[in-house]
Amino acid sequence: MVEDFVEKHCKPRQRTWSETRRILRTSAPRWLERPFRDITKSDAYDVLDGILAKDMHAKARVTLTWWRALWDWASRRELVAQAGSRPPLGLARR
Repeated sequence: MVEDFVEKHCKPRQRTWSETRRILRTSAPRWLERPFRDITKSDAYDVLDGILAKDMHAKARVTLTWWRALWDWASRRELVAQAGSRPPLGLARR
């Protein structure tokens, strides 16, 4: 789904689409083979906590932003089980 998102959403809209793809691929590589409906808030917090533990607050913020964008895109296209709902990645904004 990451590749479809980059091709159909990011490439037409951003010059930095390759950076977006890199962030989505490397932030949670184990997620690439999992259906989105199986990714939980707990999974997202585990990844973000790992990034924050390295004192990489900006990276955590950017990563979360792109996860949300990917989920919203997939939801609009009904590619996730609960189209139209907020993702499990709908973590509290600070």
